[in-house]
Amino acid sequence: MSNVDFSELGKKSYSWLGIHGKTVIIGMILPLVIFSILAWQVNQAREGFSWEIAILLEIHNNAQPLLDKIARPLTNLGGFPGVMGLSIPIVLWLVYQKQWQKLAYFSVTILGNEILSFSTKILFHRIRPDLWEAAYIPAQKFAFPSGHAMRTLTFFIILFILTKGSGWNIIVSLVSGLFVLVIAWTRLYLGVHFPSDILGGWLMAITWTIGITLIFNLSPVQKEDELTK
Repeated sequence: MSNVDFSELGKKSYSWLGIHGKTVIIGMILPLVIFSILAWQVNQAREGFSWEIAILLEIHNNAQPLLDKIARPLTNLGGFPGVMGLSIPIVLWLVYQKQWQKLAYFSVTILGNEILSFSTKILFHRIRPDLWEAAYIPAQKFAFPSGHAMRTLTFFIILFILTKGSGWNIIVSLVSGLFVLVIAWTRLYLGVHFPSDILGGWLMAITWTIGITLIFNLSPVQKEDELTK
């Protein structure tokens, strides 16, 4: 059995941290710390903070029949079937381009996000808002963190990473970023999430997606020629 060269391993680890250290701190550690603080606060206010109840009631007071018709189908796009449908052309393109590493990255990040989302909802066991008669019944009864928020922001970050360095990056980022915000609005408008659920979902999405991005060596700090290999 060959001996492990700990000196060489240490040098490589130090070099890796030198390149990715800021990404780890800003993209993983910081969001995870904020999420932990938020989760502790949410556990103390399981029926919602006063400020977010006020936000939801204000949104509901400005509800309109046209917005009702728009919000329900829109919010479904942020569900698992909706994002899977949006993922099909991306998967087919990666297969066509024989980008196997990126295909694996896309699949692991998307599917792993679903497992993480389901697990954390069960763990925190926070019931959804019940502030008015519901016109939309979500499939999952637990609220924190928002699966729609996690799923859509994860999708946005993946697309940003995959298109980094290409002419599509700005367009894809703007469209997918708008998609994230619109889906978040629908969850609040329909009264199925507190704002803290949305924030928690976004923080988890950042931590998870950046972590998997680093594992697959597709860090946003990489040079363009490294991403096109």
